[in-house]
Amino acid sequence: MAKKDMYRIMGKTTDGKVVVGGIYEFTSTYGYPLVELLYDMQDKDLVVEWIDYYKCSLASGMKSDRILGRMREAILEVYGDKHCKAVMDRMTLYLESL
Repeated sequence: MAKKDMYRIMGKTTDGKVVVGGIYEFTSTYGYPLVELLYDMQDKDLVVEWIDYYKCSLASGMKSDRILGRMREAILEVYGDKHCKAVMDRMTLYLESL
């Protein structure tokens, strides 16, 4: 199955980029490293739906701290500190709302 078949289109950003889910399923099913997947998505101008990634990871039995750590590490490497902080701040708001 091609990578694009694993993604689920979740919507668009205000600047028109496609937001995709299904990232956790792809990394867990095919063992594709999250960092490499993010580089690939960056090249294709796609944006990850991180709450979907978090929920799917949690549903698979992964602990919250481990999920957030993996996210932080991969986002920091691919997108840098500013983007990482923005995503993690949004995740904090999401988690506080539960």
